[in-house]
Amino acid sequence: LLACVVVLLTRELHLGNVNLWLVVGVVIATERLLSGAMNTAGILFGVLWLVKPYLGLIVIPLMWRGHWRIIGVAVITTVIGLLIPFIALGPVRAWQLHLDWASAMASHSGYLSSPDTFQSLITRWTSLPGPVPTWLFILSAVVFLIVMDRHRSADPGQRSLATVSGIWTALAIVPNLVVTDQEHFLFSLPLIALTLALLFHRREPWSVVMFVVAMVSYGTRSSDLWGSALEGHLVAAGVLGAGNALLILLAHVLLAGHRAGRQQD
Repeated sequence: LLACVVVLLTRELHLGNVNLWLVVGVVIATERLLSGAMNTAGILFGVLWLVKPYLGLIVIPLMWRGHWRIIGVAVITTVIGLLIPFIALGPVRAWQLHLDWASAMASHSGYLSSPDTFQSLITRWTSLPGPVPTWLFILSAVVFLIVMDRHRSADPGQRSLATVSGIWTALAIVPNLVVTDQEHFLFSLPLIALTLALLFHRREPWSVVMFVVAMVSYGTRSSDLWGSALEGHLVAAGVLGAGNALLILLAHVLLAGHRAGRQQD
C-alpha cells in the first residue's frame, strides 16, 4: 500500500496539505459507522464536508444505505461550523468571509487545470467537438455509486462491505470530477487497501495484471522516476486520472466476484 501511494504521499508531506488527514477522518468515520457510533460518525462526516465541501459526494452511499441519522448529525455539524464565525467575528465580517470563501471555491477551476479529470481525459482521447459539462460527469458518478451499491444482502459482513466500498469509492472518485492538485488522489488510499485485500482473497492473474497497470499509472507520475520530459508527457496524457479510474473499476469488479463467491459458498 505504501509503495502504491509513496509518490503522492511525498508530495503531500512536502506541501503540508491536509488531504491525508481528510483520508484519516473518512476511515475513522467509516469505522465508527460500522461500530454503531452513528453520532460520532455524523460529526466526523460533517467536519469533513465543512473543510472540503466536494466530499459531500459521500452523502450518496449514505443515503442509499439509509443512514439518515448520520446524515442529519453531519448536516447539523456543518451548519454549526458555518455559524461559529458569526458568533466569534460578528455578522458583517463573518458574512463577508463566507462570501469570499464561496468565491474562492467557485474560481478554483479558473486558475487551475487538471489533465486527470474525466472531462480532460475524454476531451483529450476522443474527437468530441467540445468539452462535456462537468455536471454530467457528477451525475454519472452519482448513478455509478447507486448502481454499484444496488445489491442487498442479509449477511452482515456483505452489508458492511457494501457500505465501506460505497463511501470509499465516493471519496476516490472526487479528484476525477473536480479540478484539484495531484496529491488529492490520496483520497483513493482506502479503496486501494480494500482492493489489495480482495486481491489477496482471490488472486486471478487478470486482476493482478489490471491492478499493476492501474498502480503504475496512478502511483509513478514523478520526474524523479521518469525524467522531466517523459513525466511531462505522462501529465498531459492524464495517466494519474486514468489509473485512478481503472482502480475504481477493478475494485467493483472484484467486489462483484467476491459477492458471487460468498453466495456460492
